[in-house]
Parts: sequence; C-alpha cells; structure tokens
Amino acid sequence: MKIQTTIERDFQKTLKKRGYFCTTIGALLLFLGANVLTIQTLERVGLWIFITAIVCIYLGLKPYSEAKKRIFFPDEIQIDKNNLKYLQREKEILAIPLAEINNISYREKKYQYGILVTKKNNQDLFLPYFSKSAFDNLLESLD
Repeated sequence: MKIQTTIERDFQKTLKKRGYFCTTIGALLLFLGANVLTIQTLERVGLWIFITAIVCIYLGLKPYSEAKKRIFFPDEIQIDKNNLKYLQREKEILAIPLAEINNISYREKKYQYGILVTKKNNQDLFLPYFSKSAFDNLLESLD
C-alpha cells in the first residue's frame, strides 16, 4: 500500500503569507539601504545590510518552494509484509521493520503536521506533511 503526502491549502496560504512578510523585509532593507543611507554609512554597514536582505528573501521563499516541490513530487509511505518504507522522490530514505514499531500517532501543530512513528527503543521519527486521512489509511493497512 502507498500513502502520499498532501500539502493542505491553509498550510500553503500560511507559507505564502510568512514568505511575503520575510521577502518584503528583505526588499525594504535593500531599497532603504540604497536610497536613504549615505555613502559613508554604506561603506561601513552596506555589506551587512545586503547579506541580511538576501537572507530574509531566501528564508521567505524557501519554505513555500519546498512545499511546492512536495506537491509535484510527494513523499510516500509504503507498507509491505515486514517493513514500513519512507520514500522521497521515489528513493527509499528509511525502512523500519514492523516488528520494531511501538506506536504510530498523528501530530498536528500550528505550522506542522504528519505521522509520528515511535520505535521500541523510544526513538521518534516524524514524517511530515501526511494528512489525517493518510494516517487513518495507514492504520487500516496495518490492521
């Protein structure tokens, strides 16, 4: 059985809003640095303003970009007779023998949701962006 990640619309909107906010801060830093500060001030702090602006823009765009990639190339959980496998872009990242799994639960926080797999040695593995319905399907397939 295969179960795929889903990026919910509300989560996408949240990522967009946060991204626009950070990107706007970065763009304002560049604009204000170039138009308001004197050349003497820019000689001292211009490089740091530029680096900070680029980092803000990057941090604003990266999470939404990653979410879009997961829409086109969803992660998967595959279950066979003995293993639970986690795949990204059709490459196996993790294989857990079903005998080593102690508990599987669904976790949802403000900006993160997914499946939490607890192994018998109390090691927690969080598999992000799997919906509640994907979790329910996973439980059904394990029964």
